[in-house]
Amino acid sequence: MELCPPMKTPHDVEAAFYAAFRSLDAAGMQSLWSSSTQIFCVHPGGALLTGSEAVFGSWLQIFAAADPPQLEYRLLHSWQGEELAVHLVEERIQPSRGKTGGSALVVATNVYAAVRGDWRMLSHHASLPMGLPPDSREPRQVHCPRFFPTHAARFSSYPDQVCRPHHRKAVLV
Repeated sequence: MELCPPMKTPHDVEAAFYAAFRSLDAAGMQSLWSSSTQIFCVHPGGALLTGSEAVFGSWLQIFAAADPPQLEYRLLHSWQGEELAVHLVEERIQPSRGKTGGSALVVATNVYAAVRGDWRMLSHHASLPMGLPPDSREPRQVHCPRFFPTHAARFSSYPDQVCRPHHRKAVLV
């Protein structure tokens, strides 16, 4: 596997992930994932895939059977701590230029982890939405600097959210 340069932010990984998806670049896709054995992927309508062999094998199958798609994504919501980030994105996937067929709207949750400042993908869970996406509200980001992944943080949908268990205000941007 060819190593990609260190990724400084989860947004860098996400942009490279969708660029690899658009160009059907299997090596590029593989280089963006964490080297942890605990990586996960769920494709729309598919089963849970765990571990690098299953995850990368699924991308190889997808890429082998496809023409490069037209793919756009937009960030709907995000949360980022010091070493973990979660992005909820909307993907709009259309056939290659010149090919016929409709577009697919997919909602995905992408999870990223940082090891010594290098961000990589841990999980990609994509599904077809059961309803229409929210209106075109601007993306919002919830920051809770003292959140630890081992604690259960509960957030409401109000601007004066409290990050539990620290009882510090989360900042909405």
